[in-house]
Amino acid sequence: MTVLHARTADSTKALQREIAGQMKDLPLEGLLTLREFTAFLRQRSLAEHLAASAPVSLHHLTVEMPAESLLGLMGLLPPIGGDALADTEALYDQV
Repeated sequence: MTVLHARTADSTKALQREIAGQMKDLPLEGLLTLREFTAFLRQRSLAEHLAASAPVSLHHLTVEMPAESLLGLMGLLPPIGGDALADTEALYDQV
């Protein structure tokens, strides 16, 4: 192991210990958010690795996410009726 790799490994372990200590104080909702965020980071890292090693550009790689990630979108828009044109016009009328 080179000196640079040893420093990087030591820094990584120190950062992991710091983050682990901060996690102890998080409420359940914070831990759930952290779990989703780490899953996102893992997926992004995998996508970047695949894009870097792919013979063809994977710039717009689709990343699979759990269905529960859509729950946060519920209630953002007012109730609408199902007619796309009328609904779109109604949204612009509200602005």
